[in-house]
Amino acid sequence: DLTQPQKPMGYKDLMKEAEKLFDEAIARCNTPFTLEYNWMSANVDNQLLARLARTYKARFMAQVARTKAERQAANWDAIMALIDQGITQDFIIYMEWDVAWFNGGLYYSGRPDWGNLGNYIHGMADTSGNFQRWVNLPDADKSYQFADGTQFLYITPDRRYPQGTTLAEQRANPGTLYRATAPTGESTFARPDRGTWRWSWYKHGLGERYYRQDWNQPDVRYREMRLLKAEGHFWKGQLAQAAEIINETRVPAGLNATNAAGLNTSCVPRLPNGQCGDLWEMLKWERRHASIWTGIGNVNWFFDSRGWDDLYKGTPLHFGIPCREIQVLQMEPCKNYGGPGGEFGSKGSTYRYPFEGA
Repeated sequence: DLTQPQKPMGYKDLMKEAEKLFDEAIARCNTPFTLEYNWMSANVDNQLLARLARTYKARFMAQVARTKAERQAANWDAIMALIDQGITQDFIIYMEWDVAWFNGGLYYSGRPDWGNLGNYIHGMADTSGNFQRWVNLPDADKSYQFADGTQFLYITPDRRYPQGTTLAEQRANPGTLYRATAPTGESTFARPDRGTWRWSWYKHGLGERYYRQDWNQPDVRYREMRLLKAEGHFWKGQLAQAAEIINETRVPAGLNATNAAGLNTSCVPRLPNGQCGDLWEMLKWERRHASIWTGIGNVNWFFDSRGWDDLYKGTPLHFGIPCREIQVLQMEPCKNYGGPGGEFGSKGSTYRYPFEGA
């Protein structure tokens, strides 16, 4: 009835409605069928669709949280059960330029002349002190090198990143996920008017595949969901079980095996304050790498960081309803979120980055 002002549904109630739809989809999968390939650019039958529905439901039940307290209070027993009944391997969607499914965000993020890694998170791979030196500079002074001309390099035992202590060595020894930029042919350091703080020497090797005309993109990864289950173990106080899952990706990356006490002799991640990350930080480190470039760009990083209280102070925790729709439905008022002192904005990150303010 548009003759009366409408009341918007809160995000928690909206999630409850979404869960009902997931359950309905799962129930419909009891009847055998096979979807047309072009529906999802993948071969999907009723059994796989049911697994996918459980997987996405688990992901959203965790990621709907706006704060760390809400995330901890999620129904982790249900989430973990859904994960156990979810996908057993990566779910891959074929992407093609202007045909069927395509992800423009990944396309532009993977351009060889753009798409630098963000230092604020990736910099925690560094164990040399370079990251702490960089992060404590005013934003206007942050760049890919320091004022004395030395390069801001991640020097790290994490083999997902380039190895070596010089730029030349790192260019010759790319990591399993990331590489250092080429000496020529990449206009990486463009548009200083947009802030040199966003410049780094590093790019995502997988992301560059998405710059091509077509590719096979993981929409959700099995490792991502395993590490979401590890988070469930963590919140339930089952730290040894959490550590066991963390080690499934941590050890192959060349880092020390951790344990329930959070052993971190590799000191990766090394936090902005110089401390070696504890079990919780190691869990987040592994999940970030398992979920990068899945779904729509790096949206998983935002949703996870929101629920871990990791977003920079003032970052909106969600977007408002578009003003035109607000006006049609006679909802008042039309407003934005985030910003200094704004509603539904981050109160400050876990890492207490310098210059976030009080």
